[in-house]
Amino acid sequence: MSTGRGERIAPEGGKKQAIMEAALAVISEKGYHPATVDEIAERAGVGKGTIYVYFKSKVALVSELIDSITRAHLAEMERRVSRVKSAKEKLLYLAGAEFDFWRRHGPLMQILGSSESMGMAPELREQMRAARQGYVKLIQAVIEEGQRQGAFVSTIDPSLAATIIFGARMAIVQFASERAQGAAPLEQQADEIRRQAVDFFLRALGVPAASR
Repeated sequence: MSTGRGERIAPEGGKKQAIMEAALAVISEKGYHPATVDEIAERAGVGKGTIYVYFKSKVALVSELIDSITRAHLAEMERRVSRVKSAKEKLLYLAGAEFDFWRRHGPLMQILGSSESMGMAPELREQMRAARQGYVKLIQAVIEEGQRQGAFVSTIDPSLAATIIFGARMAIVQFASERAQGAAPLEQQADEIRRQAVDFFLRALGVPAASR
């Protein structure tokens, strides 16, 4: 499958899947508002009317796209975190999973997390808010577990800490993207940027240097 500008996406998983993948490609390139159903249909290699067979509107299409991406990602993080005993290791895993997620879906997620989302339909804004809550609650649970284990200081509000960590991830990815311009590719810098970011948060959570 290719998502380059002007190229069509082969409907390997059926027309509905092809439409969703085309929507992801077009929105990533142009933004939510400029992306049209006509462009999505052309990219998917289907007629415009076919889109309305599966989705009643562009809002419905984007809503299902957001839902499929965020639900799968959150479920995968919960599944993998459940296999790790140490709260610190869980936090390290979450940082890695988030960074990988943004590298795969960064353009779309940056659009949805930007000021452009303020002009979106209320149901999309509510959907994104609910998705954010799911991620924050997972991070909060790890921090609370770390506090019970004595790995993290108990004086920090776990809800506030989780919100800060979650909110910082866009700034970190933006920083990495800007650093990559004219320098080493993002993939080559990812591990070091992630390491420093995690070290920063572990310091804030009171993890001794020897344990980091």
